[in-house]
Amino acid sequence: MYFGGWSCGNSKNINIDDRVFLIRLGKEPRGIVASGWADSEVYEGKHWDEELAASGKTTRYISVRLDTLLDAGSESIFPRKSLDSGILGKMHWDSQLSGISIPDNIAALLEDEWADFIGNERKPIPIAEPSAIEGLRTETVRYIRGRSRQLRDLALRDSEGVCCVCDVDYREILDGKGVRVLQVHHRKQLAATDAPRVTALSELAVVCANCHMLIHMNPKQALIIEELREMLGKSSED
Repeated sequence: MYFGGWSCGNSKNINIDDRVFLIRLGKEPRGIVASGWADSEVYEGKHWDEELAASGKTTRYISVRLDTLLDAGSESIFPRKSLDSGILGKMHWDSQLSGISIPDNIAALLEDEWADFIGNERKPIPIAEPSAIEGLRTETVRYIRGRSRQLRDLALRDSEGVCCVCDVDYREILDGKGVRVLQVHHRKQLAATDAPRVTALSELAVVCANCHMLIHMNPKQALIIEELREMLGKSSED
């Protein structure tokens, strides 16, 4: 379950996969109603208060991946008064600010108490339409290994539009446009060595995108094409 646009107040120190809890304050019933994990870094957006948003004010948000969501109107929630005893009582739970941090020792006890309260049979209420924040601009540095375009084109030409794993002729799909799903696979993985090497045309195989993903199911050790054909029930005579 995903919950986009969870206000985190002035907090900037929330990282992806940090544990989060949602507490209901104000009118009764008061207490914890949800738990989950941060599913995004902190980002800014229009203020949730329409009047402040109209004046150009922004606030900070995160997206949350929920594992439990309770309906305070139809089922019991973890009561606010249960947070006042023992170590839990050392935390100021009635803060009007969002995104407050819970000390590790208190968080560990809260996790235990919450687990006991939820129990194994309680199921979260599904959200009608899951959503998440996407499209955030990030800057990354990526190194790729050079490949010969000439060899690639020759391999595709010699394949005559047929995937050498599943034997599907993609020239017969979508008036020939199906060949766009064909990819060139190196039988000897380039990632197996850090040094450049000479690649012969015979060391290339043309496969469809689906078969290529199956070949590389294990990123550390690619399947041999003949092995995958056997798994798919393709004989050497097909």
